[in-house]
Amino acid sequence: MGLKYIKKAPNYTEIVLKAKIFSTLILMIVILFLINKMPSTYKKAYAVVLNNQIVGYVKDKTEAQNLLTQIKKEVEERHNTDSFILQSKLQLKSIEPGQYRETRVDELKNTIIEKGKVLVKRYAIFVNSKPYFVFENPQTPNNILNKLKKVYYNDKASQAKFLEKVEIKPVYVSPAIKVADEATALTKIMFGKDQVIEYTVKEGDTLWD
Repeated sequence: MGLKYIKKAPNYTEIVLKAKIFSTLILMIVILFLINKMPSTYKKAYAVVLNNQIVGYVKDKTEAQNLLTQIKKEVEERHNTDSFILQSKLQLKSIEPGQYRETRVDELKNTIIEKGKVLVKRYAIFVNSKPYFVFENPQTPNNILNKLKKVYYNDKASQAKFLEKVEIKPVYVSPAIKVADEATALTKIMFGKDQVIEYTVKEGDTLWD
């Protein structure tokens, strides 16, 4: 008596499962394709809000980061500073699909710089907690203090100390504040024509909440 080959019955459960997995993968590929082809007005975007008012839109966070980079470069080059802050509150808020309106990054940058009330980093000499003069270079006030010691103490300048509490601190001021040069500031201090400057110090802000 010979052996007969019995064909294995198909596993319909396994076939259905594989079909579902394959269908899901196809659906995901189609969705990704449609998202990439979707007009920007239907994608998730962000509104740029300055002082609670929308001043423009960005397509995504990459474009937002590009905007911040351009603002930083523009302010630092224009005002010769390595740090600045905005007095105005700047936020990035997600918006519903369809609310996006194309805004040129360059125009948005100029609007933020113009209306954001920029404060740039400078350096001031503080005498008894009062600021005297603003300098662009942090080395300038140090040079002035060292020269004052030499004028009044000659060879003992390295051991000399000021009677008042004298400090050099970074301050954030309006770009309109005129910076002092070394010679002018030294002369005014020596001849009693120093002038206390008004300034605004603001620290700890970030561009995006």
